[in-house]
Amino acid sequence: MYVILPAGISAEAQLAVLDVLATADRFGQDRTGSTQGVWAEIDHEQKAAP
Repeated sequence: MYVILPAGISAEAQLAVLDVLATADRFGQDRTGSTQGVWAEIDHEQKAAP
């Protein structure tokens, strides 16, 4: 699967979105003729530091 990021956002913002998606258990993209959105679901629990 690939995600199309909107034109005009900074490289830093693109990397931040991709970083979040890389940690997600599931992700996707919703697109219409005039809007688009990316969603992510994160199910796993983070382990507490000892």
